[in-house]
Amino acid sequence: AEAPTTMMVHARALVLSLLALACVPTASAMAGRTANSGYQQALSIYQKRFSKVKPGTFYYREEPKLKKAYMEIAKIYGEETAVEMVKALPAALTFNPANFKPALDDFSEIFGPEKARAMVIRNPGLLSVPVTGSNSAKTATDQTLYFSYLVAYTRPYGDILLPGLVALLLIPVIEGITGVPRDQFFAALQGAVSK
Repeated sequence: AEAPTTMMVHARALVLSLLALACVPTASAMAGRTANSGYQQALSIYQKRFSKVKPGTFYYREEPKLKKAYMEIAKIYGEETAVEMVKALPAALTFNPANFKPALDDFSEIFGPEKARAMVIRNPGLLSVPVTGSNSAKTATDQTLYFSYLVAYTRPYGDILLPGLVALLLIPVIEGITGVPRDQFFAALQGAVSK
């Protein structure tokens, strides 16, 4: 057998390269697969959390609307971050995706792009903020930024810490309604518990 010529070696390498390229998904196909797997994960999280939601109720959405919201979150914040945001707040898939980017832009004008992005990632509930009106993203203050830290910190303890925090914040309201000063109120509670 004759030794292959250089031209034959190059031709064979070219054919093998073309075959390999034909078998390897393109970057856009890979992005589609990643987005689809991220969406499937997010959809699973949503369905687990809202398994008993009935049509016509607040958190009920048809799957195409859920996917549209997820794809917009992924486009703005990235695939992995989008899944994490849905894990933190499955209801994020029910928010209006048309507001996501404009609200982030408004937050960015106030806090700067990096702080605004991090703030929304910490508190995905901010995805629900409208673009116009008295509660729009344009009206955000430093409290919005600080509250995002509080939300992120209390999320793992939400079943216990968040209701406890709300109860503590309501103490002045209870004091005002009942007319009983908080020290007497707590003394009465402590006496009732120790009996």
